Amino acid sequence: MKISAAYLQAIENAYKKTFLPEMSEKCEVLQYSAKEAQDAEKVVEDIEYLKYDKGPWQDQDDRTFHGLRMLVQNKLEVLNYTTIPVYLPEITIGAHQSDRVFRKFLELPGRKYSPGYNADVGDSWIWLK
Repeated sequence: MKISAAYLQAIENAYKKTFLPEMSEKCEVLQYSAKEAQDAEKVVEDIEYLKYDKGPWQDQDDRTFHGLRMLVQNKLEVLNYTTIPVYLPEITIGAHQSDRVFRKFLELPGRKYSPGYNADVGDSWIWLK
């Protein structure tokens, strides 16, 4: 499959003119050329100097950090977020959106525990099971 230069140029322009400026308002953005990116020590040093004044770090609490930690400590679950068997832009959702939808699903009545153990939907005799 051959990709035209005009298509790649359009992606680059959109990235530089729309995406990066928008992300710069919401989070810290570090830009490197291909040669600069190879210097791992410089990249690590730049990350260490960040103050983290922007971005989602300010909105986090212990509960959300715990949820994130539980997610990343399970290697198979992290792998599930990175492997997409079929990529269709119209129906493919990102990892964070998928996680939000799954957490909302678990908050529905009767979904907190296994079937038969949810008092919120009228399950009884739970303590005998």
